[in-house]
Amino acid sequence: MLAQVLLASFLMGGVAYFFLRVLDNIFDIHTFIGVFFQGFVAGIFGIAVWYISLRSADNRELNEIINSFKQKFWKTPIIAPEPDEL
Repeated sequence: MLAQVLLASFLMGGVAYFFLRVLDNIFDIHTFIGVFFQGFVAGIFGIAVWYISLRSADNRELNEIINSFKQKFWKTPIIAPEPDEL
């Protein structure tokens, strides 16, 4: 599992660096906004590759993280008063 995470991290870094170089021609890197969006978009692509590579490898840790987020945010019970209290 360590090998999966290391490989996914190297892929993420390579993709993010590649997109930094590609987006260098699109965004004006002499302004804060240009540098921000260049890094943001390159980071999004890198994180997407990291996620997809770990998901395709069926990484157990990633599945546990996803399940814990689902239980915490999407599977919360509805808090409502009893019908006789209305």
